[in-house]
Amino acid sequence: MINFQSSGKRTLKNLAAGKLKIDVLDCTLANGSVTPTIPGINWIPIKPATNAAFCAALVQKIIAAYEQDDQQREKHAAAAAKKPAARKTTVRKKA
Repeated sequence: MINFQSSGKRTLKNLAAGKLKIDVLDCTLANGSVTPTIPGINWIPIKPATNAAFCAALVQKIIAAYEQDDQQREKHAAAAAKKPAARKTTVRKKA
C-alpha cells in the first residue's frame, strides 16, 4: 500500500530544500492545489479543451520510447548471443 501522506511530506520537504522542481501542465490552475508562486513549481499552461490531445501525444511518446528501448535490448541480446562462449579449461592429473 502506498502512503500518500508520507510521500507528500517528503515531496514538500525536498521542494522547500530546493532539491526538487515540479512542472504543472494545466490550462487554468483552477483547483488551487498548486500555485506557481511556490518556489520550484513551474506552471506550463496548455490550451483549454486540449487535455485529451495532450494525453494522447504523451502516450504516443511513451510508447515510442519503450519500443526504442525494446529494439536496443534485442540488439544487445543478439550481440551477446553471437559472442563465443568462454572455453573451460580442465587440468588433467598425470597418472
